[in-house]
Amino acid sequence: MTMKVIKSSCHLFVEKPLVFKMQEAKKLLAEAKKRKLFFGINFNWRYSTPVRKAVQAINENKLGEINFITWRFGGSGGGGDPHGNLIETQCHGFDMLEYLNGPIKSVQSIMTDKTNNGFSTFVVSMKFKNKSVGSLVGSYDTSYAYPNTHYLEINGSKGRILIEDQVRKYSFNKKDNETAVSTQKREQREDSHASITGRPNIDEISKRNEEAERREKKSFYTVTGIIVLFIVVVVVLIYFFS
Repeated sequence: MTMKVIKSSCHLFVEKPLVFKMQEAKKLLAEAKKRKLFFGINFNWRYSTPVRKAVQAINENKLGEINFITWRFGGSGGGGDPHGNLIETQCHGFDMLEYLNGPIKSVQSIMTDKTNNGFSTFVVSMKFKNKSVGSLVGSYDTSYAYPNTHYLEINGSKGRILIEDQVRKYSFNKKDNETAVSTQKREQREDSHASITGRPNIDEISKRNEEAERREKKSFYTVTGIIVLFIVVVVVLIYFFS
């Protein structure tokens, strides 16, 4: 169906997952590119208020260098493709991890089909291009009704961000500070995120932190040089006047 829409030269915005097989995805993308069409996928979790607040905090360098990021999301489902949870549901997790922390460089995973519902529960560990690490736990063997069925943590050199249940709660802790600045969803929605746009510029943040580190080293070497010069002058003076 998607290919028919593309071949009719219509721009399209599709629901996730795009497909269940990589070769099908490559064919769709190639056809859309050939026809110069807009072709988007609906990863709507990016636009929740907590995620927008996380983007703002990262762009303002409140987290510093991200060291690790973890995602956990569980509920019920399955009955179709044996890897349906990984592809159909946890695609939100992979999208969010890369959206907030940049490209994933490598992954490894352990999965189980213990409940005879495909590979319904699994854990994925990963390394990112920026040398940080991450984890993802996904399951169809739990319940969406449980509190904190979704959890996202971003831990950096200057603090930590927690997002709970996608839209319910956002909190930020400065490094070594047990008191969090948090916002929690109320029944009457507050439109407080309108000015928070864009995605985290991970490369720019890394460059900024590297530059700060270079300045610190330069200051250290300058102070050390002055101290050494002072010691040399004192030794020379003592030599001449003794």
